[in-house]
Amino acid sequence: MRKFLFSALVLAALGSAPAVAGSGSAYIDQIGHGNAATVTQHGSNNFFETRQKGQRNETSLVQTGSGNFAVVNQTGSRNQATGFQAGSMAATITQTGSRHEAAFSSNVTADRNAPPVTITQFGTGAKVSVRTVR
Repeated sequence: MRKFLFSALVLAALGSAPAVAGSGSAYIDQIGHGNAATVTQHGSNNFFETRQKGQRNETSLVQTGSGNFAVVNQTGSRNQATGFQAGSMAATITQTGSRHEAAFSSNVTADRNAPPVTITQFGTGAKVSVRTVR
């Protein structure tokens, strides 16, 4: 089984920084079985995007700060996306296939009229859990 772990140490080298600094971006594309993408971003104006195709892939995301945004796209079966965001930010998760799981928790100070997380699932047997505190 091939595993790919994108850790906070690697991300720090790409520009993620404390709240006083800015802008880091992480882009991850994975194809196959059993891949994992784990990203932690702190600060402001960070962006994260992952695209995974295959079975039993996992994306785990933590973002804190302001102006952050995350995009997760998963295609296949039994893929998992989990995340936590705190601050002013938003996330979009799209899963296509069967038996996917998405769990997201946010403590967001974003616009009260805008959803902090949007989860779209196409296929069968999918599960979703969202917890938002404003």
